[in-house]
Amino acid sequence: MAREQFFDQWDAILCPALMVTAFGHCEASSPLQVNGQTVEYWRVSDHCTLFNYTGHPAVVLPYQLDSNGLPIGIQLVGKR
Repeated sequence: MAREQFFDQWDAILCPALMVTAFGHCEASSPLQVNGQTVEYWRVSDHCTLFNYTGHPAVVLPYQLDSNGLPIGIQLVGKR
């Protein structure tokens, strides 16, 4: 699989944790805006979900704050 071959040359993957920066508290079924498009609440974490299924060790770390002072996370993924 391509993901496994990636780790033959690299120690880790750095990738976004979510499709958006942190957002205000809302109902779990509330739609969210991502790049001007409406996205289902549960879809914003698709970047993280992949590694839950593959078994790769992963952690989300604070990266910096956006222009509104909300945190941006970055995901660090390692080899299985």
